[in-house]
Amino acid sequence: MLSEVHPSIAHFSFPNARPGKGYSYFRRGAELLFNVEQENGEHIAIRDYHWALSDISLLLKKAGFLIEEVIEPRAPASAPGKYLKLRHKSPSHIIIKARLA
Repeated sequence: MLSEVHPSIAHFSFPNARPGKGYSYFRRGAELLFNVEQENGEHIAIRDYHWALSDISLLLKKAGFLIEEVIEPRAPASAPGKYLKLRHKSPSHIIIKARLA
């Protein structure tokens, strides 16, 4: 299994996720910046790099994997807090279940 930041997170309505300079969905390795608020109110800055879903699937294929399932986790509508409510509308991560072919 592979868990990764959802490839289109910069296009979702997450208030603390923003693309870096020169971002394009199709630009491999584009910088994404996150400012995540923890339960205790503290903030953590996270830097990630974007890969399109086609990049991820191609790399898995080249490595000899066969994708069995793609999961986009969704928080329940009743989830507390702003962040989890946003995760009900748009997934922040993607999970790919793959096996060696």
